[in-house]
Amino acid sequence: MLFVGIDVSKDKLDYFFDNSIKGVVDNYIDGYEKIVSLFKNKDVAFALESTGIYSKNIFIFLKSHGFNELFFVYLFDVHNTRKIFNCPKIDKLDAKQIKKTIISFLKKLLI
Repeated sequence: MLFVGIDVSKDKLDYFFDNSIKGVVDNYIDGYEKIVSLFKNKDVAFALESTGIYSKNIFIFLKSHGFNELFFVYLFDVHNTRKIFNCPKIDKLDAKQIKKTIISFLKKLLI
């Protein structure tokens, strides 16, 4: 299974799958539909930044469209992973860092 990191803010969603599939969409229905269309035929799991009400709608939308592997990642965990990998805090890279965080966390569970 491959992961998609989603950095959630009030007005936008930054997503990162790999260097060829990444971008920014509105945190509204049109943006949700674009994300679903990009990943509908892929075996992916989503790692969403936990931002309370701002991440709730995309979570519900993805779930209602058959994506069952959904994880919330907390800001504290992303911050710690950024320190481990010695990565700078750059908003454009946050979705990639969220993806790294969930992969790192799941590896620890499997050990």
